[in-house]
Amino acid sequence: MAAASTIFFALTLLCHTTAATTTAGRMKAPDFTVALNQQSGAIMVTATAPAKHHFNLKAPMYVQTSVATKVTKPSLSTRDKVKFKLPAKKLTGVVTVSLYLCDERKTFCENHVVTAR
Repeated sequence: MAAASTIFFALTLLCHTTAATTTAGRMKAPDFTVALNQQSGAIMVTATAPAKHHFNLKAPMYVQTSVATKVTKPSLSTRDKVKFKLPAKKLTGVVTVSLYLCDERKTFCENHVVTAR
């Protein structure tokens, strides 16, 4: 009987821990959008902040392709848009953009990572 209650307690603890981890992992802000456009031999990657949110211009910002070993810093960054310029030859596979989004009331900032093809 003692073994059964120990197993029940362990399963209950596991369920509560999993639920807390899942809830803590949720983002408050919706993801930003990413658009890829070819422009004079380069690919412009443009990230646009969702309504009522802005990019944290002091936080790390980068884009990386699935074949690149280095990250690329933005060529232009404003509160609403961040642009990256990539050589067309580097654009194969997935593009990963990492930016920090904050709400307009400045109650939170969080790192969002969005991929595009």
